[in-house]
This record gives sequence, C-alpha cells and structure tokens, in this order.
Amino acid sequence: MHLWVGGRRFLNVPMLLADLGSYEMILGRVWLAEKEVWLDVKNRRLVWPEERSPAEEIANKSQVMIPRNILKRPASNSEHQKDADRWDRSFEQEIAQEESPQSRKGVVVPPKARSHRL
Repeated sequence: MHLWVGGRRFLNVPMLLADLGSYEMILGRVWLAEKEVWLDVKNRRLVWPEERSPAEEIANKSQVMIPRNILKRPASNSEHQKDADRWDRSFEQEIAQEESPQSRKGVVVPPKARSHRL
C-alpha cells in the first residue's frame, strides 16, 4: 500500500489493518526513526528532515545515546564500606568526647557568651 503523510508519498509501505476507533492511522516510532521524522509535541506536528535547521541537525548528531545499564550502581566494595564505618565510629567518638562534661572542666565562658546560651 502507498502512504501519504504530511504531503509526502511513501510507496509499498507494509501496514497492519485494524479498527483504530477515531484514529485514521498510527505511525510507529520505528517508522518515524527510519524516516528521520521528529515529533513536535508542543505544536502537535511532525518535523521532517528538510524542515530542520542546520543547528538542529548538529545538535541531534552531537547527542549521545547512553545505555540504561550505565545508570546501575556498581556493587560496593565491602572493605571500603568497613573502612568508612570505622571512620564514622571514630568521628562519633571524638564528638562524644568533646561534648562530655569532663571535657568542659576548666573552660571559662565569658559573661557575654553565657547570656546567648540557652
């Protein structure tokens, strides 16, 4: 079958005939990609290759498709985690020692500073 879309004619296009309700046709994303047609969703239109500016073409070619698996976090190294846990415990102990009543002995707080403490 031949297909007319946006004033363009495509010959011998394989089609699946089905009841689509109020829709005349559904164009698949694979077909759109093969024809290099972009969807302008905001303006509800198709953007054909010859309608695109050189800047849009350059921007499109400079885009890099990144595989989804790159987003997966690698498993953490248990030795690194143990080391981080040791550091955390060490810092917590230091903070606890600084906040203990014994560490405050001998510290003189000037009267001005006392009035601001709650």
